[in-house]
Amino acid sequence: MNNPLALDDNQLAARSTRYFAVVTLCLLPLALIIRINTKLPITWLWYVALAVVAFSFFVTSKLPRLKAKYCVILNTFMALCVLLPSSQTATIAAQKNLPISYFGTYKVMSVIIALLAPFPHYAGYLLLSLCLLVPPIQVLLFSPEIIHASGHYEPWMTMCYSLVAFLVLHHRISTLRLHANLIESQTKEKSLRDFADVAMALRDLTNTPLQSLDLITDLLREEKISQKQASELLSRTTYRLRDLMQVLSEQQKKIARQQVQESMNSMDIIRQAFGSINNYGKKDD
Repeated sequence: MNNPLALDDNQLAARSTRYFAVVTLCLLPLALIIRINTKLPITWLWYVALAVVAFSFFVTSKLPRLKAKYCVILNTFMALCVLLPSSQTATIAAQKNLPISYFGTYKVMSVIIALLAPFPHYAGYLLLSLCLLVPPIQVLLFSPEIIHASGHYEPWMTMCYSLVAFLVLHHRISTLRLHANLIESQTKEKSLRDFADVAMALRDLTNTPLQSLDLITDLLREEKISQKQASELLSRTTYRLRDLMQVLSEQQKKIARQQVQESMNSMDIIRQAFGSINNYGKKDD
């Protein structure tokens, strides 16, 4: 049986990407206001990020079952479009020696990614790796003045946020897998119980006709009834078996149609079969 999560990967990925876009849409205006108050220039990259996030929200809202690979691309592109202007702003602020939260966007994005990373989960690990590695690379290779402007807190504080986000994402994935395994175990248990009910119903439906056939065979062997009488008794005795065979034949045709049109849901087939058998048992009673 497939993992229950795998059956809905597209829906889960689209939902995670949509939530990611919603949260980012709420935070981007706040980030712009902070930059205006600190007299930092707002480059065109911020407006590109806002447009990309709004587009991602629109797409995932209109296509709630967008394929997971496209959701991963959208989510990654959103994160990059938000992180890139943040790095640019950190460099400008360090050059002006402004007292701001350097790489603050990276910290917030780390938390958002840990909680809302889309399925499959490698996307979350990839984005968190960027949040972990980009700040020290930028500081050590391109903008060493950030260390002094931030009071020697950066990029180490941002890296700590990213490491904690890794743990949160790992815990989230482990919890989801445990939940999926529990659902799978419960489904298998219910399937076995339903199959046992169907088997008992089949046994009850066939038990009486078989007993009648044994009795007719004994009567014929002892020549206590005529062939005409035996024929009439056999005709009345086997009607239940003929009805049962008709039900099974209908179910076989239904399964064949479902296999052609879509993936078969075995639990539904068992429930339908059990319901049909019960109906026939009540009619005969």
